[in-house]
Amino acid sequence: MSRVKKERIELDRQQVSDFFERRAQTFDPKQPLTAVLYQDAHPEVASRRDALEKRQIEPLLRLTGSERVLDIGCGIGRWAQTIKDKIDIYHGIDASMSLVNIARERCIQSNIFFHPIGVEAITDDWLTANGLFNRVIISGILLYLDDIQVKTVLSVLARHLAVGGLVYLREPMGVEERLTLNSHWSEELSAHYSAIYRSRAEIREMLTESFPEERFLISPLKNLFSDEDLNNRLDTCQYFCFVERHS
Repeated sequence: MSRVKKERIELDRQQVSDFFERRAQTFDPKQPLTAVLYQDAHPEVASRRDALEKRQIEPLLRLTGSERVLDIGCGIGRWAQTIKDKIDIYHGIDASMSLVNIARERCIQSNIFFHPIGVEAITDDWLTANGLFNRVIISGILLYLDDIQVKTVLSVLARHLAVGGLVYLREPMGVEERLTLNSHWSEELSAHYSAIYRSRAEIREMLTESFPEERFLISPLKNLFSDEDLNNRLDTCQYFCFVERHS
C-alpha cells in the first residue's frame, strides 16, 4: 500500500534522496518556489504560501542583526534570501547537492553559507565547530525523516541552542492521524513520493521529549494557512510553533 494510516513504517532513504534531486531539475527561475513548495500545477499557490508564511513568521523571529541562523532543509535558499540583510550569519543545510548549488547561485552574500549535508551530519561536533546558533529554522523537512532521525536532530539542537534562542518549526501534519505516503505516485509531481505526516500529538510529544520545560518554552501548534485555497490537501494541514530556550 502506498497510503498507510497510523502504522509506523520507515521511508526508503534512496527514494527520498532521488526525489529531491529530480525536484532540483524542475527548477525554473521564473517560478522558483515550485521546486521546493510543489504546487506544480498552481505556482501562484506556492508564491502565496511563501509570502504569507514569511509575513507571519519573520516578525516572530525577532531579528536584530546579530542572529546566527541555522536553516535545516534550506532547499534553494528560500529563507536565506529573505533574512540575509537582517542577521549576522546564516548556515543552510540540505541533503540535495543540486538544490544547494541553486541556493549558492541565488544568494552569494559573504555571511551566507550552504552545506550539502543531511540531518545525520548535524552532530555535537558539527554544531560546536560552526558556532552557537540562536535561531533555527525547520520548515517542512521533518516529514522526510524517520522518527529516530527526528528525535536525534531535535535532541542535538536542544543541547546547542543559545539561551534566548528560538527554533521555528513549520510542518505539514496529519489532520486526524498519522499518514505515511510510501512511494506513492503523485500525478501532480509526476513522481513517486514518500513522506510521513505525523499528527499534532506526535509532533508535540517529540518536542516535549527533546526540549524539557525547565529550559524551554514550546508554543502551541497553530494553523499557518487559514485560507482553504492555501490548505488544499484533504488529509494534511500546515502547522507551526516556536521553541524558546529560557535558561
